[in-house]
Amino acid sequence: AVDRIVATLAADDATIERERHVTLTDRGYDRVETSLRRCGLLKPHQFLHDIGAVTLLHHVTQALRAHRLLQRDRDYIVQDRAIVIVDKLSGRLMPGRRYDEGLHQALEAKEGCPIEEETGTLAAITFQTFFGLYDRISGMTGTASADAREYHQVYDLDVVAIPTHRPVIRSDAEVMHPTRDAKLRAIRDAVSAAHRRGQPVLIGAPSIETSEQLAAMLEADGWTRSDTPSERSFAVLNARHHADEARIIARAGRPSAVTIATAMAGRGTDIRLGGADTDARDRVVAAGGLLVIGSEHYDLRRLDDQLRGRSGRQGDPGQTVFHASLEDDLFRDMPLDTMTMNAPIPPAIARRLIEAAQRRNEMRFFNDRLGLMRFDATIQRQRETIYALRREIRDDPDPTRFVDRFRNEVIDEMIRHFAPAPARWDISGLDDAIRRILTLAVPLDDIPPDDVGVAMLRTRIATMADQWMARKAAAIDPETLGTILRRVMLALIDQFWTEQTERLEHLKRIVRDRRLPPHQIAAEFEIEAFATFETLRSDLRSAVTSHAMRLGLLQPA
Repeated sequence: AVDRIVATLAADDATIERERHVTLTDRGYDRVETSLRRCGLLKPHQFLHDIGAVTLLHHVTQALRAHRLLQRDRDYIVQDRAIVIVDKLSGRLMPGRRYDEGLHQALEAKEGCPIEEETGTLAAITFQTFFGLYDRISGMTGTASADAREYHQVYDLDVVAIPTHRPVIRSDAEVMHPTRDAKLRAIRDAVSAAHRRGQPVLIGAPSIETSEQLAAMLEADGWTRSDTPSERSFAVLNARHHADEARIIARAGRPSAVTIATAMAGRGTDIRLGGADTDARDRVVAAGGLLVIGSEHYDLRRLDDQLRGRSGRQGDPGQTVFHASLEDDLFRDMPLDTMTMNAPIPPAIARRLIEAAQRRNEMRFFNDRLGLMRFDATIQRQRETIYALRREIRDDPDPTRFVDRFRNEVIDEMIRHFAPAPARWDISGLDDAIRRILTLAVPLDDIPPDDVGVAMLRTRIATMADQWMARKAAAIDPETLGTILRRVMLALIDQFWTEQTERLEHLKRIVRDRRLPPHQIAAEFEIEAFATFETLRSDLRSAVTSHAMRLGLLQPA
């Protein structure tokens, strides 16, 4: 029902912000709430932001993201009635990967696929924190220079450029068009001209959707889509046809070959000019080498560099031309006026527009990663604490000492909570907690509500609990008891940490949505994450104590 309601919203019922967040407008909220009340999901006088509707608001938000932010054939494809995510940087399919927090289910509802249960996250760590676990790190890539600042700031690594084995003689050019239609016509004409002179062409597309649009444009111009080379034929390499990648790339350098590819095209492989035929290589070299046509600039400069790097390798001749238009996604947030959109764009101005848009995106992605690092610094402290406790319990020859420690801490917490001051004793609540967690019936009515009574409370509860555990130790083989208690504690730690991992992911999203300054977001997250961690530790102690007290022997409470 939520998906149907969100699917019927008008364009101005929600707004997409620069950070790629989508939110309902006031009118959108009114329409959604009215529809939810009509179908019985929201009570007559209830609103989406009420505490009792938090889960419903979450479903609405995820459905909104599925419809407004994620595009089929760009961010995911539908394969065998299942949603398969497309990696944004490589263009490759990621079978088995699922969006979290109900977003994948929202996509399944949007596309009419069977809705599967949400998978849980057992543990999580950012790449930056994971790499930080190593004593030394290094790496090699052809596009590191574009992100040299981030490598230095995040990893304290300098980027060193190694000269190429042979001089790069490739020529690079850019053409800016006022409209998308003008750009597509220019690409079509450039492909035809290169084909006539025997020059192979690789057209880079930012998404599956764009690659299919380019293919349809060539077919409308009389070209034939075929994996087998023939006159005026072309091949398409995207996530839908990834199984043919090696064969398509092997032919992409032959004379007059035309290949449309997403970002996945031949990454890490050379497109051999002429293929394996020496005579064909000579013809391709004479025609100018491989012509790479960028159908659109990527959000990041290094992705442009990766596409350019398909041509002119190992000293071969080559050409690259990026065709862009002011209607491209790269410029969607740029304040362009009508005059700019309809007038010819000088190369210098075009270059500045492209650089400004890519710098803005690079800074946004960089800040996003820094934000993740700040979040994970807080999570890492919790992770290290939990993992250290887990290792201690796993390796200690006598795990019963942890059970004893947890039990005493639970008793202290009970007394602090139910007997904080003489005038605020809650003997009934304390008795209920003792029966529920310790499974004991402890006489409490004769203890006076004063400071001496607090000590008597603690002594009496602890003594009876110790005696009950001593009876277990006497009745069960010590090694068997230790093994059982160790397994119980490790299982509970894993369960509680899994729940905490999901809780922290949810908390990240909540804190981000508060629209606070970056430094304040991290501080807010740290404060609230600490509170949830203290709750986890208390709940873990209670759970271990409760399991241990119920183990083996039955005690009537």
